Amino acid sequence: MEGVKNMEWNSLKASMKEGFVEKQDIETNSVATKKTSALRSKEISFKDYRRMQGVYALAGNLYNAIGDQKGCEAMYMLYTRNAEKLFNSHSLEVSNCYYLMAVFYIEQEMFEKAQICTKRSLINREKHLGPNHHACADCHYNLGIIQMKQGYYQKAKENISK
Repeated sequence: MEGVKNMEWNSLKASMKEGFVEKQDIETNSVATKKTSALRSKEISFKDYRRMQGVYALAGNLYNAIGDQKGCEAMYMLYTRNAEKLFNSHSLEVSNCYYLMAVFYIEQEMFEKAQICTKRSLINREKHLGPNHHACADCHYNLGIIQMKQGYYQKAKENISK
């Protein structure tokens, strides 16, 4: 019995080093056991993915707020990849991830990346919400801003007026 507890403790300590289990979980054995079991089987629940989504988005926002654009971009990319695992690449949730990334890229004046992300977001939004939805209008507006910054004034005018 003592050997089993020792094995669980060692497994838990190893997972703590990897950042998966919080220190307070050691005290609550049932939570720690569930997380350790999930780590052993390498299965992550939908609920855990949703939590990670929130953490990635929040971390991206914090990095952006302190001026760390590389950290922000990395977190937003994890946020988007995670959403693609949770849902499918054509879902509305993934569309929102690409929209967030597009806004970030516009702020950083990385217009080619912003345009790609905005178009991906627009395609999904039109598919799920219809072309006349205000979320699609937001994408068209952003495309217009991007095109205006790139010097494509006629295309910009067309997108902004949609």
